[in-house]
Amino acid sequence: MACGLGAVALMFVFIKESTFSPMNNDFTIELNEINKSVDEININLDMKSNELIKIIDEKNNQITFAEQTATKTNIVNKKIKELSKSNKDLLSMLEELESITETKYKPIKKEYISGCNVSGRKIIFLLDTSKSMLSKELINILEMSMKTDSEKNKSKKWMKGKDTLTWLIDNTPETSQILIAGFNTDLYFDVKEGAWTKISDVNSIQRQLINLFSTPPDKGTNLQKAILKLNPWKNADSIYLITDGLPTQSIKNKSSIKISNCLNDDYVSGSCRLSFFKEFKKELSNFSKTVKLNTILLPMKGDPDAPYHFSLLSTSSKGCFMTPSKNWP
Repeated sequence: MACGLGAVALMFVFIKESTFSPMNNDFTIELNEINKSVDEININLDMKSNELIKIIDEKNNQITFAEQTATKTNIVNKKIKELSKSNKDLLSMLEELESITETKYKPIKKEYISGCNVSGRKIIFLLDTSKSMLSKELINILEMSMKTDSEKNKSKKWMKGKDTLTWLIDNTPETSQILIAGFNTDLYFDVKEGAWTKISDVNSIQRQLINLFSTPPDKGTNLQKAILKLNPWKNADSIYLITDGLPTQSIKNKSSIKISNCLNDDYVSGSCRLSFFKEFKKELSNFSKTVKLNTILLPMKGDPDAPYHFSLLSTSSKGCFMTPSKNWP
């Protein structure tokens, strides 16, 4: 018991003698160090946070850019497909146009026995452009002459004449030179006097045809004057005449009472037409003796003598004579 009390007493002695007191100790330095470390950690955290924000922003920007790129790529791919389709369509159209051009300008050798083959080194193609080329019936000619130029140009007989001329040109030998001319009361052509056009010069031929076909049939038929004005080309060896009957006019001739009376008459009789045809024959004799007259006679009612006289003149010159069927050329 005494020992126990002694120990307690000794403990109190130790406590009393001790100088340590937490309230009396100064921790400022330690706190400052800790605060400094905390501040450094906070600054580091802020820097890392900012870096993280930048990384996130950059990632978002990359995602946005990728989405925009994908959208643009889709648009470009779609446009490429559209352009590719358009290109195919254009190529198809171009091939079609080239096909049309080749058919239009290159000779078309149809397997059709016309009995009037195109031959000659220098060839004159002469198309009747008089009013009678509008129809084979007189009443229809009068009716058509009252219509517009557009309607006249679409008349069946005139279309037949134009198709016949085009067919003849398409079937001309590749080494030939040609003249394209139209006539009614005068002669019409679209080249210099005496000039020939090579059959290979398709642009010139097309221009001449367009000019010839642009004006619908009109006026009377003066074959004598047409042949007279063809004198600069009288070295031709073939003439292809597309007409529909004996001429209705002639050049005034003071020495011929018959011609004068016919020209003064309002109505052109069959007899007068035959007289005009004879004047045409005289003019044709000024050409080379070897020239061949080839006649394609389109239908015309009221002129029964035309086939006989044209066929006789054509065959006597070793040329051909034909009256085309409905499905020719």
